[in-house]
Amino acid sequence: MTCPVCDAVSADILLELKGSPIYQHPVPVLATVPEPYTRDLRYFICKSCGHAYQDNFDAALMDKVYQSYYYTPAPEGVGATFRKEFIEFLLPHLQPNSAGAILEIGSSSGEILAQLRDLLPGTAVLGFEPSTVTSQRALANGIPTLQKFFSPATVAEAGSRFSCIISRHVIEHITVFDDFFAAIDTACADEKTLLVLETPALDVHWAAASIVPFHIEHAHVFSTHSLAKLAARYGWNLAAYRITESQNLIAVFSRVATPLDIELPVVGRSYADYFKAFREKFAAAANGRKIILWGAGSGGIKLVNYHHLEIEHLVDGNQEKKGMKFLGVQSLIEYAPECIARIQAQGRDAEYAVLIGSGFYREIGDTLRKMNWRGGIIAPYAPDFLRES
Repeated sequence: MTCPVCDAVSADILLELKGSPIYQHPVPVLATVPEPYTRDLRYFICKSCGHAYQDNFDAALMDKVYQSYYYTPAPEGVGATFRKEFIEFLLPHLQPNSAGAILEIGSSSGEILAQLRDLLPGTAVLGFEPSTVTSQRALANGIPTLQKFFSPATVAEAGSRFSCIISRHVIEHITVFDDFFAAIDTACADEKTLLVLETPALDVHWAAASIVPFHIEHAHVFSTHSLAKLAARYGWNLAAYRITESQNLIAVFSRVATPLDIELPVVGRSYADYFKAFREKFAAAANGRKIILWGAGSGGIKLVNYHHLEIEHLVDGNQEKKGMKFLGVQSLIEYAPECIARIQAQGRDAEYAVLIGSGFYREIGDTLRKMNWRGGIIAPYAPDFLRES
């Protein structure tokens, strides 16, 4: 296999995922989508630059998913931890550019752009978001958004230039880097434009044998080294970076900065042992109780598929997902506070364990504790879940 970042041919198989879900986000209950709903995935790890990548990524299929079967806009407070970490890291770098304009690639429903516009008065913002549902939500909230894929042609059509370009959890989906960085170049106001990318950090996920960033939508999982190497190919130097508590890498690039020197990621725990260790830890934590899966998103559906879990209830804190379904899963989605309150009212919460199938495990755990939940709480996406296994 040839590495898509450095063109090296020295790669090993890192991880194989059988029965990976194709559609990782819920759809309306009456939606008709043809099978298959799963496919097998395989990731390689480049020994030269420390980059993980799929060997058979289906870009055409994913484009359809991104437009029609993707992320449901989150209500206020859901996912706030990720956004807070990003804003806190970004702001000090943005101050010199506060009078300019900010472009977000993959802007979802505009939450980040709305916060930046409030924090930096006078700053113009624009989002590119191909998902129909989320882009319409952004427009309804007054965030200028183009319902289009980001490309040299669509940027040229927009006509604006930007002093800062940000992109959160998009670069791992990209298959044609030449077009992506050409579009960025077209959008730049001048040589001082900042480029800020956020993506899952292979450095920490590999070390913990975490499968969080490995799924069908992610053609790549970047280490700090491989992301810096990729950007450098297109004239962008790594100026600053941070790996957050949520295990995401946020990196600031500049054409004029002196590039930081980054080491290759340390070889992590073997994924061959991961599934056995997970099942042992999960069985001990569940202790025979019925399972409520809280998390109707990519994290939740992966747990169901990869570990063949039987769940009593599938719930989510986003009320807009209530009554929706996962393709290939029988249970309809319930609104989490309603389901939890009903079980508590019956005095049965000690019979259940809530499996948090989401990276927002801190927020969900806090919500359960505030509701005086007496049942179990299992958070497999917390960094320390398998630490003692």
